[in-house]
Amino acid sequence: MKSSILAIVVAMLTTVADGYLDYRGLLSRAEANETCQDAGRLGLACSSCNEIGRCLCNSDGRNCTITGYQPCPAGRICKQGRCVVGSICTPEKPPEFLCSSPGMFPDPYDCKAYYFCAPCDGTVLKAVRVACGEDLATGTKYGYNPATYVCSNRLTNGECTTLPIPVCKRPFEMGVVGGNSNLYYTCLNVTVGNQMTSTLYPYQDACELGRRYNVATGTCA
Repeated sequence: MKSSILAIVVAMLTTVADGYLDYRGLLSRAEANETCQDAGRLGLACSSCNEIGRCLCNSDGRNCTITGYQPCPAGRICKQGRCVVGSICTPEKPPEFLCSSPGMFPDPYDCKAYYFCAPCDGTVLKAVRVACGEDLATGTKYGYNPATYVCSNRLTNGECTTLPIPVCKRPFEMGVVGGNSNLYYTCLNVTVGNQMTSTLYPYQDACELGRRYNVATGTCA
C-alpha cells in the first residue's frame, strides 16, 4: 500500500511547475461534467470546498468547465453550488481510505469514527470503518480520540466542532494526527485510475517501533 502512495507522490511531482501546483487545473472534464449536473439555472458550482465558480457547458450539458473562481465569504463554505454558513470544510464525496500500515486511524472528516487497519489474507491491509457509540443511560455521544485510541471525546450537542486533521489546503502539507506524534499525515491529490483529481486528501501513516514524527524533518525518529 505504501507503494501506491509513493506512486501518487511521483505522479504529482511530474505536474509541479515553478514550485507551485494549481489544484484547480487538475479538475478533469469528467469531474466538471459531474459537478455541473446540479449547478441549477445560475450555473454555480463548487470548485473546491471553499471556492465557488461558474459552469460553462455545451448545449447538451457536456464538455463543462468551471471558471470565475471566487472564495466564499469568511465563515461560509461551498456546498452544492452555494456558500453556506459553516466552518468544517470537507469534500462532498470523500475518497476511499487507504491503509499504509497496521493500526487505528481517525476518519479525517468525521470525529465520530475511525478506521482499523489489519492484514487481510495475511498480506493486504484492509480498512474497517468503526463508528463511536453513545452512553445509553445519558444519550451522550462520543468522538474518537487519536491520542488514546478510544472514543473518549465527549461531543457538544452530539456533533463534531473540530476535526482530528486540519482540512488540506495545499499538496504536501504534513503534520501530526490529533496530538498523537506516532501518527502523521501527508496531503496529496487523489487519483482515480490513472487520472489525478483536484481533491486533496490527508493520507495517514504511523511511525514504527514507537518512533515519533518530527514535523521539522518530515521523518520518524
